[in-house]
Amino acid sequence: MRRAPVLLAVGFVLLGPACDRPSQKSLDAYRAAQAAALEREAAQEKAFEASIGEVRAGKWTPRADLGRCAADLPPPTKDEGEQYPGWVMDDPNPDGVAGWGHLAERVFKDERESLGAADAPAPDGEKDVVAETARLRAYDPAASKPVLFLFVDEVNRPVQKDEKTFAGGDERGRAWVWDPKTKTVVCASTFASKTPNEVLVKFFSRDADRDAMVASNLMLSLRRNSLRSAATGLVAAGAPR
Repeated sequence: MRRAPVLLAVGFVLLGPACDRPSQKSLDAYRAAQAAALEREAAQEKAFEASIGEVRAGKWTPRADLGRCAADLPPPTKDEGEQYPGWVMDDPNPDGVAGWGHLAERVFKDERESLGAADAPAPDGEKDVVAETARLRAYDPAASKPVLFLFVDEVNRPVQKDEKTFAGGDERGRAWVWDPKTKTVVCASTFASKTPNEVLVKFFSRDADRDAMVASNLMLSLRRNSLRSAATGLVAAGAPR
């Protein structure tokens, strides 16, 4: 007789999670919402790729006569340690990771993954499925932030000279802003930047990695200035005059 309460308690624990399993109706609604969201994302990515083709063909250039850049972008700061949001291409080979051919993939990677893969398992619980279905239905790619992207036409990389000094680098190129609402390029600029006079490098790994870390930090400091320069010079984009 003393075993009965134990059996009942175990039975309750085993049956508890099963009671929260999503219904087939909820799963069907989730998959439909996911498929629709992925379709909207794919259409947005395709529109961005079309705009990339226009940029590469020379359609969009800086046109100060058309006015200032009206894109909703954060103002650049003077803090050289702050990374301005943007995407940089510095590989002349379009098929390179940092080339034109992979720009859309890089820009939309996080957004695409946030929607989940079509063949990935659905959430386990009913409440989770319902909540995720609501999120997917509400997904609007047009509500995403404008995309600032740069192409580096010329670069002289900074080089470490000794333990405490380096030879500064510089780079020049072009930049554009793509608006997710209108699905077109709305702003453009050219940029030129130099490495700051001082670059702080923090070491967290073995001494053998120090040279690579210094080189990486020097280049990152130059890249930050390029993004800031590009954002500062943005004006309305238009066809070449």
